[in-house]
Amino acid sequence: EGKLYFVHLFWGFACQDTITFKDKQLCKFFKTGDHVKVVTGKHEGVTGMVVKVEAHILVVLSDTTKEDVSSVS
Repeated sequence: EGKLYFVHLFWGFACQDTITFKDKQLCKFFKTGDHVKVVTGKHEGVTGMVVKVEAHILVVLSDTTKEDVSSVS
């Protein structure tokens, strides 16, 4: 029922904790100001800065055209 992933949390050189989660629990997180590259869809290949985040939709200011493009995160 989904792959399990383990994330080891380190402070200095010692592992302090391990978090286990299923692949369905993992999601991307973007915030305004992040620099991103669109990897699939209509705007594939566009790079730019995130100017707005609404649910799973990002508005990205393109580096090359300086126009806003919307993409699903």
